[in-house]
Amino acid sequence: MPRHASLRILAAGLLAATCFAGPASAEAAARPVRVLQFNLCNSGHAPCWGEKPGPDGTRAARTMSKVVSGLKSLNPRPSVVVMNEVCSSDLASMKIRLGLDGDSFFTVYKNSAKYTCGGSRNGGGSYGSAILTEAPLRKPYSAYRLEKRFTKQDGSSERRVMGCRKEPAFTVCTGHLSVSTVAVAEAQCRELMSGGRKLAGRGPLIVSGDLNLRWNRPAEQAALKRCLGSGYTRKSDGNRQHVIARDSGHGFVRTGTISMGSYSDHDAFWADLS
Repeated sequence: MPRHASLRILAAGLLAATCFAGPASAEAAARPVRVLQFNLCNSGHAPCWGEKPGPDGTRAARTMSKVVSGLKSLNPRPSVVVMNEVCSSDLASMKIRLGLDGDSFFTVYKNSAKYTCGGSRNGGGSYGSAILTEAPLRKPYSAYRLEKRFTKQDGSSERRVMGCRKEPAFTVCTGHLSVSTVAVAEAQCRELMSGGRKLAGRGPLIVSGDLNLRWNRPAEQAALKRCLGSGYTRKSDGNRQHVIARDSGHGFVRTGTISMGSYSDHDAFWADLS
């Protein structure tokens, strides 16, 4: 075969490969985001901690094993895992066990000091919330991470916190809001959404957490509606845990729950976003 003919065939092959790769890459980028939301009751302080089965020294580890088994029951695996009421030491091996390379922990405060996990845990590090994702956080961290205590707090010594991670394809935020009054939870919800919007800019925004606002209670539903405003869709576990997505970025495909048995007073809640 003449050399110029071979070159024409090679060029045509490369062009076809390039054209084929374009749609495939776009399809990969558009794959659904699966979010898995937990409230683990793992602080050692709340009454639900004492209701977990097993000896005191094994309750935290057993709870985290339940997290792993819950995640592995899903196919495909979640690309975002959000945990409320978790301790920093609980995360030590979670990235490896869950197959996720990125993590951010957001510390709750007791007055002006970090709130340590307690009760019968005999340690456990700081108490708070965490977001785990597929990739490590980009640098500089200050450009892709947000952590702050809510401006509005209830009358207790616990100072609740919100946190966000900005991923290449979306921003994800969490907060475990106050259970004291609807008014305080709504104020914290508004600040959570505002902080998420600021970090996300015009990009997709996902908010996941135990908001302590229930859709089936009229006053709490009204507070949620006021917090979200227009342009957002919300799904929940039927109780206090919600996943919220900016309409311009994602749409809900399906949702579900996973029983945590006696290891939490909340089932895990997952949502697929297109």
